[in-house]
Amino acid sequence: PKDVPGKELMDLGIEQAKRFGATFIIAEVINAKKEDNVFYIKCDNREQYQSKTLIIATGRAFKLANIKHEKDLTGKGVHYCVTCDGYFYQGKKVCVIGHGNNAAEEALELLAYTKDVTIISNGHEFEFSVELKKLLEQKNIRLQKDRVVEFYGVEKLDGLILSNGTKLPYDGAFIGLGTTSALNFATKLGLETSGNIVVVDKDGKTNLEGAYACGDCIGGNAQAAKSIGEGCNAAISAIKFLSGSEIYIDYD
Repeated sequence: PKDVPGKELMDLGIEQAKRFGATFIIAEVINAKKEDNVFYIKCDNREQYQSKTLIIATGRAFKLANIKHEKDLTGKGVHYCVTCDGYFYQGKKVCVIGHGNNAAEEALELLAYTKDVTIISNGHEFEFSVELKKLLEQKNIRLQKDRVVEFYGVEKLDGLILSNGTKLPYDGAFIGLGTTSALNFATKLGLETSGNIVVVDKDGKTNLEGAYACGDCIGGNAQAAKSIGEGCNAAISAIKFLSGSEIYIDYD
């Protein structure tokens, strides 16, 4: 009946999985390979793990703008996903930093929360599709070609500073530079990809036997419910593969 913060929902899910015997290891995967039907997963903790199946759920990494204090103020006024954080800026003054279609889409989505939206190209020429350009004009979204050199604020974002020294106050800033793949190791496994996503079938299967993928790394909407459903789907596929049966029954 009340909103549940994302982290709390995730923590509860982890505790539930642990109750059913799942083991969690906090480490970054730096390499993955398959030999003789076994997956070898190498992590930054110098450990190597082996498995018969592998489910990839790495999500997508958002491109950084490399603006001063960007990391310091991330989550405190600087964001990368309007779907995730636009709600917090209802009636506020916000900007989107970017010059392509991703920035345009983020700006248009922000209109559901506020009408005070500006796209700042960060010194680049704007490169919108004809359709998006028309929509931006119709919705009176401002365009600005200045380059941003710094975000300022202590506890939260207060605004940004342009290359000419001008300070512009903003309640929120969304980085709209597109996404970059978080699946560099997928290439080493020989998984089929399309742009920055892993290609799967309706069951979450990749082109490599025993390897599955789910969530943001296979594209689509960035929503927890969608990712959770795909994770369940991939897990059932892995169970079927391991059991050698196309029939799955949850006796619990």
